Amino acid sequence: MTEETAHAHSSERCIFCEATDSMKGFLRSRGPSEEARGHFRQARVEFLKGIRRLIDDRIDRVQQSGQGTRITVE
Repeated sequence: MTEETAHAHSSERCIFCEATDSMKGFLRSRGPSEEARGHFRQARVEFLKGIRRLIDDRIDRVQQSGQGTRITVE
């Protein structure tokens, strides 16, 4: 949903959107450096890789136990 569709009922922006925009500007001006943001981005990637590894391990265990059914995905 875009901001336009969310506010189609009103010609003015809601107080929530105004507050959110103000907060974004505040955080950008006082937030972490670009180097720190890079570390957080990389940490997010590593976290997701960990989740993927957990899922892959679980899939392997299910397949080894014979409980899973193999299907071909196109």
